[in-house]
Amino acid sequence: MIIEFDSSIIDSDAPEGEVRFAIESVCAAVRRGYHFLFSGRAVLDYLLTFPGITKESRVVIDGVRSSYATTAGFLSSFGYRVIIRSDIPACRQVAGGRWEVPLSSIVDHGVQPVNLLGENSRDAELYTEAARHYVINNKLGPIQIHGVPRNGNGAGTSQELRRYIEQRREWVVCLTDSDRCCPADSLGDIAQMCAGEVRRGSWVALHAHVSGRTIENVLPHNLVADAVPPELQERVSNVSRLHHLHGSEVINHANLKDGVHAKWIRNLGENSASRNFWEPIAVAEGIDCADCCLPQAQCGRDSVCQRYVLRGFGSALSEHVQRHLEGISPHKAAERAKSSFNSDLWNAIGKVVCLMAMAPKPSRS
Repeated sequence: MIIEFDSSIIDSDAPEGEVRFAIESVCAAVRRGYHFLFSGRAVLDYLLTFPGITKESRVVIDGVRSSYATTAGFLSSFGYRVIIRSDIPACRQVAGGRWEVPLSSIVDHGVQPVNLLGENSRDAELYTEAARHYVINNKLGPIQIHGVPRNGNGAGTSQELRRYIEQRREWVVCLTDSDRCCPADSLGDIAQMCAGEVRRGSWVALHAHVSGRTIENVLPHNLVADAVPPELQERVSNVSRLHHLHGSEVINHANLKDGVHAKWIRNLGENSASRNFWEPIAVAEGIDCADCCLPQAQCGRDSVCQRYVLRGFGSALSEHVQRHLEGISPHKAAERAKSSFNSDLWNAIGKVVCLMAMAPKPSRS
């Protein structure tokens, strides 16, 4: 995240010790590689000469000041930032993905890394990889990604997000599945509840959902092909075939874990947008739900239905990809991700994480 001291700090009525603590806390976060520091020239001059500032903090501030033109040009293209003000009583979000935070909040709680809250910790770790690939593929060399993956416990993700917002201690970006089964579908309950928590709260918190149905749908196809075991390679080929025949939205909203079969389609609801989306696809694949052997109410377990449009990869798909990423270089992974047919979805969620968790390299001093 980019942290900026507002010019209000120059004429602040806050005690000198509190201002000094806030400056030291931000500079320490920069040295640790948690956040970027940037402010106007006059503010940087003020920070640099503030009484009692440590040598280490002066080095940080002087580094920003001495490379001001370059830094300003680079960071100005990134809208998300936290602005520390001494003249407001509480946090508030302003236009352009910016949050204004009172000086007292920094004094009370210091500055920690941004929390990356996923529906589970593996999701959060994979979103971090998406951000790293975004940095590499967009040649944003000075940027590192420093976020702390957190587990939202699935259906409890909105409650965990609420805890961050109510405690007002740590900044958080919450990333969820959309759970949409077609482009026109409504967001799922978890995404809607998380969006509501952010909307009602007054804290440095952001919610974003994947553009596809779940995280499995945005995993780059080439990385999936590289990661899954031999017995699943035929299913990889089928995904490619369906993409070629029916387009991206079919793969973006398919049930890649359990598969897309007649029972799944019938359960989408009569005349729903999702069912109207999937039934023509199924018919094109030789499966007409009207010809099912049982009435919908008598349809058995998912595993009983063998009328598949697409066979799923199972619940371990994201685990396969994560394990594969651990064994190859980030640059090679980013290259494979970029050349995938669904790279735009991976890139989109990577950009969100990058904007919230961007950081400089840690200082050696």
